[in-house]
Formats: sequence, C-alpha cells, structure tokens
Amino acid sequence: MLFRVLITVFIKPIVFVFLSINFSVYAISPLPVILISIDGLANDYLKLYQPKNILALANSGVKAKALLPVYPSKTFPNHLSIVTGVYPAKHGIIHNKFYRPDLHKQYTLGAGKEHSEWLTAMPIWTVAEKQGIKTAIYFWPESEARIAGQLPSYYFPYQHNTPNLERINQLIDWLKLPQDKRPQLLLSYFSSLDSAGHNFGPDSIEVQQALHDIDNLIGLLMKRLKDEINQEVNVVLVSDHGMTSIEPNAIDIESLIPNNTLFTLVNGQTQLLIYSDYLPVIKKIKSQLLSNPIAIRSKYRVYLKNDYPKHWQMKGQLKAIPDLIVEAIAPATFTDQGKQMGAATHGFDPKMNRNLDAIFIANGPSFNTNQVIEAFENIHIYPLLIEVLGLDNINSVDGDIKVLKPIIRKKANLH
Repeated sequence: MLFRVLITVFIKPIVFVFLSINFSVYAISPLPVILISIDGLANDYLKLYQPKNILALANSGVKAKALLPVYPSKTFPNHLSIVTGVYPAKHGIIHNKFYRPDLHKQYTLGAGKEHSEWLTAMPIWTVAEKQGIKTAIYFWPESEARIAGQLPSYYFPYQHNTPNLERINQLIDWLKLPQDKRPQLLLSYFSSLDSAGHNFGPDSIEVQQALHDIDNLIGLLMKRLKDEINQEVNVVLVSDHGMTSIEPNAIDIESLIPNNTLFTLVNGQTQLLIYSDYLPVIKKIKSQLLSNPIAIRSKYRVYLKNDYPKHWQMKGQLKAIPDLIVEAIAPATFTDQGKQMGAATHGFDPKMNRNLDAIFIANGPSFNTNQVIEAFENIHIYPLLIEVLGLDNINSVDGDIKVLKPIIRKKANLH
C-alpha cells in the first residue's frame, strides 16, 4: 500500500511537468501562414468589380491603400521581391527577360530550376526550411530552384493549365497533415486573371468573370479553413502588379536599332535592355534612339546605366543590369514580331503608372482587424512574414519590419 502511495506522490508531478513542457512546445509554434498571389489583380479592380469575398477579407483584417510594385512591374521581379525582401538588382531576376553577360545566357521564366545561380538572394521558404519550419508551395515563380542547396518540403512543378480549385484543395490537404509533417508556411499563385487582362483589357467582361471566379475560390478557402482546420490560420493576399491598356501598334525594334554584333538586345516589351562592353557603342545607340522621330513623339525614354532613376533601384554589381534601358511610355510597347500581342500589359515604371498598383490584405489571428494602412512597396512583406513566423532574419534585406509591424496584433502569440 505504501509503495502504491509513493508512486502516486512521485509520478503525478512528473506527468504534470511533462504535460507542461509539451503544452509549451505547442504554444510557441507559429500559426500557419498562407501567402496567395493573384497575378494581375489591380488595386483598382477592388472598387471597379467589388469582389465580395476578397473585400470581406480586407474589411475584417488589414488592407493597404495600395501595394506598390518594384521596377519593372513584371511578374517575376515582383514575386521574387515579395519573398526575398530585396529589389530585383539584389535578388537577380531583374525582368521576365534579360541577359547575364557573365553566364552568356538569356534568362527564361523558371530558369532557376536548372541553374540556381540566376537567383542571388534567399527566398523566405529557404530561410524557413533552414530553421526547421516546413514549407509548401503550389506554384510561385522560381519555387523549383534549389537555393543554398534547399527546396521546399512540398512543391509542384509549374503547369499553367492546372485548375485553380486544385490549388485550394491542396492547401487544405497540407494543413490536415500530422503536426510533424504539416507545413507552417504555404504559398500559392493564380495566373488566370493576369491572362484575361492581357488578352481582353482591364475593363473587359472577361476580367470581371476571371476575378469573380477567383473571388469564389477565396471564399471557399476561408470557409474550408474555418470548417475543416482545427487551428487558426493567417492569410496574406497579394498581387504583383495591375494592368494597363496598350496601343494596338507596337514600336518595331528593327526601325529603331539595326542589328549589330557589338551589343546584345533583349526585348522586354515595356523595356529594351541593351548590353555591351563598348561604351562608344552604347552612346551611339542612345544618340540614334533620341534622334528617332518616335522618341520625339514621346513614345519612349532612353537611360544610360549610371543615369537610371533612383527609384528603379538598379544600381549594384549584378552583371544582369543593362548598360542602357529604353523605357516605353504607356500605352506604347516594343515588338520584334511585327504586331502587338494582346490588349493590355504591365512592366512600365509603376511610379509613373498608378493603375499598376497591386493589393495587400492580411487576415488572421496575428493581424489587426478593420485596419487600413498607407501604400507601401512589396519588399516589406518579407520581414512581416519573418516576424509572424518567428524566424530569425538571416538575410540582409531592403524591406523594413517597421513598415508593417503596426499591423501585427500585439497580443498575438507569434513565438
């Protein structure tokens, strides 16, 4: 009898201590964060088309008056700035199309999968994985690149025609995994709205329908998170840029610059990127461009490397930075195919074209409610995610946590 009493006296405290430690481990685990990008969702669309589920998410959480794209307002540079916290000249993907003289290669979308050296900054999923947090990505630009020897715990090779609903379903399935396998940072990306904008223009019925479809998916995601996931989840909804209508007749490149082996030209549609080791060649090209009647009609501007506007943030040692940039002035664009493709585009200087403003919405237990904040550049999203996930920021970044720290709920248990 005495033996049984002693067991009771000594074992119970041990069990209590164990349970207390176990509870603390769960308490300090960061809440999952879902980062979703809706490619081409212009800030203007929220007012123009009134997507009810997205607006409900914004009105009950945090909404920025606008999310400002980095230059140029192209898909890949902006998606990489969102997840690295640095400008394109630091993360390496300066455009959807560009040239690396040191590699003697032209970049193509997703090239980091085969050659990770295209990326020169560490994305947040790599930072998270290195600190023991599992990540899961259902499409994000360059998420298939092995950075610092690391891939996300879960990811899918990009396939453009994958139904959007499959992406929503997979996010839910990942959150239902056992705790030791469950990702805490999840990313996904939708391109259907961007495609509609390019093909039919921002004021089209097709864009309205594409946004309606995505809005229904966001509503479905939020409902399923509430009904099926037994823990609270943070949702951050962003876009990379807006969309602007363009002229039907693009500027033919051959009428501007004759072919020459002394330079390399990359047509980025809204920019021409020109590379050459010979400064006299670059200066001659600039002179030819400025004297062209098209320039006199204010269809484009020409900049030498050392004269790029400060807000472009295009200075640095990256070899991909062009020696000369020809900047189209909207609605003009460049073509090497003899005709314009599509009704609208993006890529122009976002500071000069505010219809290219994007969106930022944050909703969940880690964020304030019913808060509207001033417009900010997308480089500040990375330090916000670092803070909410309780990660150590091991990167030197351009983004500053001070910009978005006021949206974090003070009583939220982030660590």
